Amino acid sequence: MENTVFTIQILIAILTLIGVAYSIMAIIQIKSKKRNKEVSLAKTTDYFLGFVAILPLFMFLYFMPIAMYDENFWTIQSETHQALGDAIMLLGIVVTAFYFLTRMTLFFPHKDEYHNVLSSLLLISLIPGIANALIVMIIGEFVGGNTETKYLLMFFGLATYFYIVTIRLSKRKTAYLGSLVAQSFNSMILRNVFKIPFQKYEKIESGKIYTILDRDIGDIFYFSQVAIHIFSHILTAIIIFIYLFTLDILNASVLVGSMAFVFVLYSYLGAPLNRAILETREKRERFTNLVTGLINGFKELVLHNVKRVEYHKDMEERNSTLYKYQLKAAYIDINKTLLSELSFTIAVGATCLVSPMIFEFDKRLITTFVVGTLYLWGPFNNMLAGIPGIINAKIAWQRIREFLQNTDTKDMLLPQNVANFNTSSVEKLEVRDVYFNYEKTDDREERTYGIGPINFEVVQGDIVFIIGGNGSGKTTFLKTLTGLYPSDSGQILVNGEPVDSKMLGEHFSVIYSDFYLFKKIYGIKTERLDQVYEWLDMFGLLDKVKIEDGAYSTIDLSKGQRKRLAILKSYLEDRPIYFFDECAADLDPDFKDFFYNELLVKMRDEGKLLIVITHDDKYFYVANKVYKMEMGTISELESNLVSH
Repeated sequence: MENTVFTIQILIAILTLIGVAYSIMAIIQIKSKKRNKEVSLAKTTDYFLGFVAILPLFMFLYFMPIAMYDENFWTIQSETHQALGDAIMLLGIVVTAFYFLTRMTLFFPHKDEYHNVLSSLLLISLIPGIANALIVMIIGEFVGGNTETKYLLMFFGLATYFYIVTIRLSKRKTAYLGSLVAQSFNSMILRNVFKIPFQKYEKIESGKIYTILDRDIGDIFYFSQVAIHIFSHILTAIIIFIYLFTLDILNASVLVGSMAFVFVLYSYLGAPLNRAILETREKRERFTNLVTGLINGFKELVLHNVKRVEYHKDMEERNSTLYKYQLKAAYIDINKTLLSELSFTIAVGATCLVSPMIFEFDKRLITTFVVGTLYLWGPFNNMLAGIPGIINAKIAWQRIREFLQNTDTKDMLLPQNVANFNTSSVEKLEVRDVYFNYEKTDDREERTYGIGPINFEVVQGDIVFIIGGNGSGKTTFLKTLTGLYPSDSGQILVNGEPVDSKMLGEHFSVIYSDFYLFKKIYGIKTERLDQVYEWLDMFGLLDKVKIEDGAYSTIDLSKGQRKRLAILKSYLEDRPIYFFDECAADLDPDFKDFFYNELLVKMRDEGKLLIVITHDDKYFYVANKVYKMEMGTISELESNLVSH
């Protein structure tokens, strides 16, 4: 009985220490404004219902000494009985205080959501492990003890109750934590993507972004799920081991040594599994790049049989390579799993069969060890099964961190004061001695390619055409002028003032030759949307497209109709400068005529600066100026050359 009193006192000390430390930390956080006060009827109800849920614990505390010592325990007047009764009542008071103090933070949630989830999750996750261990002890007591079956059945029911209630709470909180982690990583990656300069973005393979946002974030989510459960399983194993050590130190030591040996072997196979998983991810990225090419370039592939056959062959090869590496990882994982199962079986045999033959243990003791050892199989197997998830998460985090480092830049794409940047009116756009050169992709290259020197000018009311052959530098000039590529030297001036490349795009509305049409309408002022149906009718799209909740009802249109919709969207953006790259190439003759003779003239009369890359020489008369690009340089054509 003295040992029981001492054990309860230790438990009281631990609960008191944890409760006081947690409360002091919460008070400090409240005073430092890290926690907010949030009181509501729902939270108050939840607070008291939680206490109702732990009431069965007091039933256990009441019946525990009756089952262990005497049915009349609470009426016997003796010093030892009084000491144990006082310890049990004090434990009940401490448990009550512990609950009310630690749960009080429900009304003072931390501003950091992770803190709210993790602190409560770690506490809750202790209970399933303790309940599992208690079930083993109850079964062991049933096999080799003297406690009445009715009390063991009651304790078994209480332990099962607490296990079910807390494991449900633990799994729900773990799922919430996983969702929070995945969402945070997604947001972190997207923030970096939206901040990086276009020139840096072009170097990122699309397959990497797909794989990170899909597979790697998924592995991080899975890890957040298994990590807490592994913590609970470890706790269960520790308590069961302690229990088994109290029964017999030698046999328990053999079991611990056997399982430690299994973990060492399992860890030894971890390195090749790590490499195999990393190689599989890299192969998946390469395969995903081909899938992206298939989706974006399907029309080019189906046009010619030879392209289709060769591309299909490449996809089959990469597909085969991908699944070969995936199978390799699976085989290593299978070997690890079989090793763990075999090793555990050997550990059970050594503990329950070999040791008794050598040391002649009592059969009832061995039966208890068998029950405890077999019950360890679940936690042990789950811990081993969680190791591949941990390896996957480690690899995923390495790849995500590498991606974040590669996309991190001190030169943010959008300065913080962009909202206050004035783009309402531009009277003059001027380019002075601008150079831009592409970086060498190979040290063996003798020269770089680019444009410059570029001198160019357009004023309010101008319609400027730019012509030039393929490779002359038109698209590079477009990207430099709009700030997608920062110039290596020279200046780009708006209204006589130099403008940073990161802010140039704010002045422009651009339709690229390979434009992308978003279904949702972004960046349109509300007053401009009021004109949209009038313009849809003018663009011949009124019977094709409607605006619903700030989005097009459909973008499943012909290429020419999509181009018209893109031109309309660009016009409604109401930017001071418009740059159209081969914008009329896919338009039918009637609408092409409307674009050049009516729309451009209307926009010019509204004071817009208009720059058009075109090969439609029959409409050159619309332009005030025509520039020609050759070998990365630009020059204005004389009016008599333009007319001819």
